[in-house]
Amino acid sequence: MSMISEAQLAKIANIESIYIPYPNIQKAKNKLKEVLELNSFLAEPECVLLTGDSGSGKTSFIKQFVSHYPVIYDDEVDIRTVIYVEIPSQASIKDLCIVILKAFDDPVDNGKLTKLVLGEKVINFAKLAKTKLLILDEFQHLTEKSTLTKVDNLANWIKNFINVTRIPVLIVGMPESEYVLSENAQLSRRFYTRYKLEFFSLATSRDVGVYYKFLKNLSGQLDFDNSDIIINKFYSISLYYVANKNLALFMRIIRFACRIAILQKVNHLKFEHFLHALNELRHYQYINDFTYAFRSKNYEVIKTSLVNEKVDWSSIDEQFSHQTESIR
Repeated sequence: MSMISEAQLAKIANIESIYIPYPNIQKAKNKLKEVLELNSFLAEPECVLLTGDSGSGKTSFIKQFVSHYPVIYDDEVDIRTVIYVEIPSQASIKDLCIVILKAFDDPVDNGKLTKLVLGEKVINFAKLAKTKLLILDEFQHLTEKSTLTKVDNLANWIKNFINVTRIPVLIVGMPESEYVLSENAQLSRRFYTRYKLEFFSLATSRDVGVYYKFLKNLSGQLDFDNSDIIINKFYSISLYYVANKNLALFMRIIRFACRIAILQKVNHLKFEHFLHALNELRHYQYINDFTYAFRSKNYEVIKTSLVNEKVDWSSIDEQFSHQTESIR
């Protein structure tokens, strides 16, 4: 393979950095901005719960949001407006405190400290860093193999952190993350703002319109001669189902196909690029057997294969282009 040029690397980097929020994510983003701006004026911190199945775009959204709040380095103390932590599997309260302290770049080995001391240390670090939001991602890991007592202790720890620091908390995780809140009424009251990220639906005209708008925004950032190929009825519907309606996998397929085209030094996306991407990703757990329909290159085969799915075909025919000439 010939050397990859700087221009190719830049274009690949641009494709990898593309982020398109869809409606529910945009609502969550606006709410978090509001929480950050208004918290010091509110009677009590407003906390937020963001849940969704794997691949629904939770972590991508959060990391993109956090990127807007970099650390402000100062001679006396570093300002960390937003603290983001990814909770490890089967973590305890002590484990949670340790990963939070690591997020503050605490150089000390905290493994031998008690959870009480660690909790106080977390509170002190948050106050010194002038933190305005604590984000706990992969929150469901704290509920794995937990007893009711452990869940209650966890809820009380979070409640105490909020009460003492007056810092709002954003909980991000799988739907089972709500279990912790359901077991503690006082903590649940703090999280009255809740968003659930769901995969796109094509069941109604409105659903189809939302999906179309998402693809339209995405095509505008791909920078190929035929970027609107993804708005083609064949590609938009077949790739949606090949990815099992999983947004993260859908975006991975698009990025992979674009990368192949870039490395081939062509500025035109083709069927073979998407097929190559699917072959490379065939072992990914969400890839399903719908690839056979994709290989047909036939929109009518796609429709026939989805006879048991709730799809508003008339709206798709109305809003999406056909462009059969692009399927080659």
